[in-house]
Amino acid sequence: PSEAQEVVRNVLLHHWTSGLTGDRDYHGSREFKLGGSPWWTEGAESVRTRLLITLLLQELRDKGWRLVQTIELCRRLNDKSVFVFARAQPESSLHWCLSLHSKSVLRFVNAPVEVVDALRLVIAGNYIHGIKTERVFAGYHQVRLRGRPWSSHNGNDHVHGRHMMLGILEAMQQRGWSLVCSADVSAIYHHADSGQDYPVDVHSLWFGAINKKPPIADGAVGVGGASSAPSCE
Repeated sequence: PSEAQEVVRNVLLHHWTSGLTGDRDYHGSREFKLGGSPWWTEGAESVRTRLLITLLLQELRDKGWRLVQTIELCRRLNDKSVFVFARAQPESSLHWCLSLHSKSVLRFVNAPVEVVDALRLVIAGNYIHGIKTERVFAGYHQVRLRGRPWSSHNGNDHVHGRHMMLGILEAMQQRGWSLVCSADVSAIYHHADSGQDYPVDVHSLWFGAINKKPPIADGAVGVGGASSAPSCE
């Protein structure tokens, strides 16, 4: 619908600092082309991409569009998830992204400080190998785990990683946060001369809560700092 298209366009114009380089009709649908390569990024750029999707989910929910499903329609390694929305009652919401990277990294994009503090305890108590390092990365808190829970071909790191993720889901549910979706938004993959190619990053998880107050901007980035209207810089 045209109103949903305008919501998306406004978010892109206000929060994607690389701007729009294209806006056209594409076989009956509306296509926006973003400056840069948001779906083929690493490092700080990947944080910008996930923040953009977080803000899109948040604004669409506020305007009466609820995400009902993410689906995979193509088996190509460089393809991404499709987001399916349905009309719903407009409700004020707050969303944040738990972004999983590389072999052992978690980033808390747009997460309130109290969420980050709670999940640091959950991770420490549910992941047997423990936390290796913590720091602020691209404005948001990052945790690097010991071992390789996202890329464990041998050993049992992946089992402990899944146990930890269950703890995270339970903790979020207890605090009024719902898992909105899990989605693949990165097209970067590792090419192996011998063996099978595989994606560099695994899925990211988005959480949402209705009538949650946005993080307060105080002029400094804290553990999970984010302003009420962050930009993807």
